[in-house]
Amino acid sequence: MEKAISGRVLNVVPNSTSAQHASDERARVLAMSRAYVLSRAIHVAAELGVANHVGDVPVSVSELARLTGSHAPNLERLMRCLAGHGVFVECAPGRFTANGMSNVLRDDAPNSLRPGLRMVNAAWWAAVGALGHSVTTGDTAFAHLNGDPFFAWLKNNPTDQLRFDAGMASNSRASDEAIARAYDFSSAELVVDVGGGRGGLVHAIIEHHLNVKALLFDQPQVVQHSILPREGALARRCSSFAGDFLQAVPTGAEIYVIKGVLHDFDDARCITILNNCRHAMSSSGKVLIVERLIATDNSAHEAKTIDLLMMALLGGRERTIAEWEQLIRSAELRLVRQITTECEFTIVEACPV
Repeated sequence: MEKAISGRVLNVVPNSTSAQHASDERARVLAMSRAYVLSRAIHVAAELGVANHVGDVPVSVSELARLTGSHAPNLERLMRCLAGHGVFVECAPGRFTANGMSNVLRDDAPNSLRPGLRMVNAAWWAAVGALGHSVTTGDTAFAHLNGDPFFAWLKNNPTDQLRFDAGMASNSRASDEAIARAYDFSSAELVVDVGGGRGGLVHAIIEHHLNVKALLFDQPQVVQHSILPREGALARRCSSFAGDFLQAVPTGAEIYVIKGVLHDFDDARCITILNNCRHAMSSSGKVLIVERLIATDNSAHEAKTIDLLMMALLGGRERTIAEWEQLIRSAELRLVRQITTECEFTIVEACPV
């Protein structure tokens, strides 16, 4: 390239390093923009249960299609793409074996991902596809598309409610254990898990803290499918109660745990739930807010991705510790401390002012 300077013509050589850097950045952004296709491929494989039929012995795609009720040529294309990204192994054209990444999609895998992936239904996908509506209007995409807010819609769609509850229980298993280990619940006679789903955290708490009783509190259609023990010593230390935490919560507990619930809601409803907990407990009681905290750096932290999901589905949000402290103060509570755990959740302890 030539450039004229003060009557002279100079040869200007493009900076090959910067040009390559720009090309690499373009390729990275392009690959990220197509990640939704890979994500969808994983979900389709989970829905079909393909991994349940793939082991160490090579299996043909025609056999997989027969077992999963699929169209063989298109299933092969799906499997080829997944294998190219390390999920399954294409050991020969049209023949596949399992690997570590595909095995986590099996129903019989410890902490299987399949229930969590299957709870992502068509309405959920459509809401994420309408993320732009939330960004431009401030409204919740899911309610805009479906007429009802997310949880009201689930209540009216029992099959999706069951899948959602099963997925949440599966996704929460490891973190429930980590939270029960990270916090000393033994000072409490009674712990209430507010919005505790099927009771995974309650179960973990009574297993790890032998003298504690715990109460699972959630909506009727959720607690009726609880996984709480029904006989034996553990069963005598746990129970469930149905209700609406936006109206009130059970009284008399020393500790109220709210795990992965408040991020579903806007600030006003978060304050309502925290106020309900404060009114239900004694002056020496505690509220444990268990959430993913948004980091204030430029890291690609999982909470930032979940934050967009909350925007599209529920109108809620993930929050920084400063934002949590502000909500805590608004509910006439004070932040006592943060406790890190061996999972992605942080325990934020608060008590009455």
